[in-house]
Amino acid sequence: MEDIETDLLGRSIDFMERAVKADKPFFLWHNTTRTHAYTHLRPKYQDMVPEIGFMGAAMTELDDTVGALLATLDELGIADNTIVIFTSDNGGAGYIGLPNVNDPYRGWKITLFEGGIRVPAIAHWPGTIAAGSGETAVTSTMDLFPTVLAMADVDLPTDRIIDGRNML
Repeated sequence: MEDIETDLLGRSIDFMERAVKADKPFFLWHNTTRTHAYTHLRPKYQDMVPEIGFMGAAMTELDDTVGALLATLDELGIADNTIVIFTSDNGGAGYIGLPNVNDPYRGWKITLFEGGIRVPAIAHWPGTIAAGSGETAVTSTMDLFPTVLAMADVDLPTDRIIDGRNML
């Protein structure tokens, strides 16, 4: 059986290649699972565990995966015309035996304390988002939908209530 992460990366790259070949804009949500404590690693990364631990190996695999996706954008000649957003869905899970996983913030995944809701988020949009810039306002992943639609100059649907706000 092929590894799900390897298959997912291959499918994401294939999707981007087909969209570019068809000269179609695309939206790709590449959802990796490697940094969750209960998953496995590909053999190359599993061999790193004794030296750097599971999370170190998982982060190395995640970094390589993101690197492969960004390299594909370069190879396809669309890196300068593509919005890339990298984020997490919640803070670390302190209840699995890592009580200080979100230090210096209190709480963890499933709580509304900062340790549960403060997550990394990186947006890359050459020529529009200045390198090194930042945002200090409280935002939510619910804000991504209206923001990405605004980035693409697409109107929000009017036939339903949209939770979230345009962060632009």
